[in-house]
Amino acid sequence: MRKRFRIYIDESGDHTYKHLKHPANRYLGLIGCVFEFEKIEIFKRNLEEFKQKFLIYDPDLPPILHRNDIINRRGCFGRLCIPEVEKKFNNALLNLIEKTNFKIIAEVIDKKTHIEKYEEVEKYQGQVFGFQNYSGKSSI
Repeated sequence: MRKRFRIYIDESGDHTYKHLKHPANRYLGLIGCVFEFEKIEIFKRNLEEFKQKFLIYDPDLPPILHRNDIINRRGCFGRLCIPEVEKKFNNALLNLIEKTNFKIIAEVIDKKTHIEKYEEVEKYQGQVFGFQNYSGKSSI
């Protein structure tokens, strides 16, 4: 039987083509975490246990690990203001990542170079494209 995989994709950075002279706006990172389908439930369980251990946890609204919220200790991450808690949180997160079997696919797009090479990209800015989910139905 063929192995099946699930990929979770996220972006980091500015997705617009404005103010490209500033490094904070020039780059867009795309990250994909690829899991074997049969093992994803183990990771999800371990991740939720991690959140329950360190964060104020509501099962109906489980916390999302947004980097900006963690760094600025906003919302449920306020507990990380306590150095001892922050250290345990960071070590446990690194341990969770280390023991999880997954692959990472990463791409960084230099938007300034991209727009110089493909000048017409600006006219497509803001358009919505339909994507297909695994069931073949349009997600938009």
